[in-house]
Amino acid sequence: MRIDHVLYGVRDLPEAQRWFSDEFGLAAASGGAHPELGTANAIISAGPGQYVELIAVVDATINHPLPKVLNAMLTDGDRPVGMCLRPDDLEQVAERLALSPVDMHRDPPGGRRIEWRVVGMEGALGPHRLPFFIDWGSHAAELDTENESAAPDGAIAWVEIGAAPDDLARWVGEPVDGLRAVDAPPGVSRFAIRRGDSEIVIGPREIR
Repeated sequence: MRIDHVLYGVRDLPEAQRWFSDEFGLAAASGGAHPELGTANAIISAGPGQYVELIAVVDATINHPLPKVLNAMLTDGDRPVGMCLRPDDLEQVAERLALSPVDMHRDPPGGRRIEWRVVGMEGALGPHRLPFFIDWGSHAAELDTENESAAPDGAIAWVEIGAAPDDLARWVGEPVDGLRAVDAPPGVSRFAIRRGDSEIVIGPREIR
């Protein structure tokens, strides 16, 4: 199991893309819309098989908890809002946690629909803000290659998540390189992207 991506909640997607470029030198490409979630995203390639997802609510009327939870988390500004892990066997994770995989998709510009399955959104959207799990299916190799081409010397170096170490270990089920439990409010507090020999540390955006 490894870190797949970190979600960074934003209130204004185009403006956040400009900020990440100006502040960190990180370019975000338009990702597409999640019609069933009422959200849209932009993608920052972080390294082979890893990325940062800038995610914003675009339709708060959708009957799904994500828009409500995301808007509540962004009251004080843009910030990390979650993280996703990629296991070797999503079905095994679902069985261990007694949860069912959920089919999802997004529609990037250009008409290429991307489909995947997730487990554990209940934990991600609940009060403990735990990681969720993903299986990209037939899209995995293509997406991994795209992220590696955009950031060949990069990686998500580490992610800090506010959680009791034992609780996080029970939920995740196995050690994950770079995943750190810290004494902080529940959820992702900050993370780092490695570029060559340096690290770019990213946390909540200061309101100015």
